[in-house]
Amino acid sequence: MKRLFWHAAVLMAMAGAFSTLAGAQRPQPSPEELEKRYKAKLEKPFAKKIAWKMTLDEAMTEARARDRFIVGFFTRSYAR
Repeated sequence: MKRLFWHAAVLMAMAGAFSTLAGAQRPQPSPEELEKRYKAKLEKPFAKKIAWKMTLDEAMTEARARDRFIVGFFTRSYAR
């Protein structure tokens, strides 16, 4: 019985930590704020050095034509 209780407590703690990490407790920014963050991200030096494609199809077409790899950059600063 103690072992079952311990496992349940661990699972509940993990679920709580995950929901906090996933941002469940944070208020969501407005669409205007998200757009502002997106534009600020595109102005950073690393973003200007790469010809970014906005769809996977575009990236795959160019990668095949140039025999290159696709690099994905994922961020939450402006994701909805």
